[in-house]
Amino acid sequence: MPPGEAPPQPSPSPSSSAHPARSTRTGSRLHRVLGRTAAVLALVAGAALFSPAPAARAAVPLQTIGDFGANPGALNMYVYRPAGMPAGPAVVVALHGCTQSAQVCADDSGLTKFADRYGFLLVLPETTSANNSSRRHLPLTPAAPDPSCP
Repeated sequence: MPPGEAPPQPSPSPSSSAHPARSTRTGSRLHRVLGRTAAVLALVAGAALFSPAPAARAAVPLQTIGDFGANPGALNMYVYRPAGMPAGPAVVVALHGCTQSAQVCADDSGLTKFADRYGFLLVLPETTSANNSSRRHLPLTPAAPDPSCP
């Protein structure tokens, strides 16, 4: 090395002072993101826990028909009569799913709205535990097919 010349300086390695600062920034950013995510989740959970429950839906009024002839199947029968039903109306018989009830079918199927609109009598026979031991009351929805029906 010539006299008066400074010795060469070692070049900074990848793990020198530039890397820890980057690591600290990344860790700090990750900490902020996780903190914000936790805050959002806490707000969502709080809103779900402390929001008012949805209003209970009133059941469609069904009339029980007690004596409708021979009943070897031990069925129950209900009818829905829309207001202003004409004399001699059409009759629609709605059969509920394997694990449903006549009331659930009337409430969830939308048929009572059609009966109101078109003036037909809606008849809803219903199985009982005497003739269907697997009957449970499940909602009637297209998204939830009845698993007990073949």
